Amino acid sequence: MGALSQRSAKLVRPVAVVAATAVWVLSALVNNMSGWMFAGTATAGALLTVLAVALPMQAERQARDRAATAEQIGEDAAARMQLVIDDALEPLAWAVA
Repeated sequence: MGALSQRSAKLVRPVAVVAATAVWVLSALVNNMSGWMFAGTATAGALLTVLAVALPMQAERQARDRAATAEQIGEDAAARMQLVIDDALEPLAWAVA
């Protein structure tokens, strides 16, 4: 994982929390607005809501992918170890038989 990805992974939760808080503040401000100001604020709120929901979902997906990759690496290592052990014990099996 690159340096930028690590830095962005650390920022996912704070950015999502700030976005969700900003949506709450915008919803409080919308009560006194109308016209273009209301439309712009509502659009900003919708975008911030998408950001607050999408960032944690993306982080969860990346974590799930990393876990699957780690599991596959472990399975490959176990299979290689089994092959090495089988190859090491084969001459012993011939000697005993």
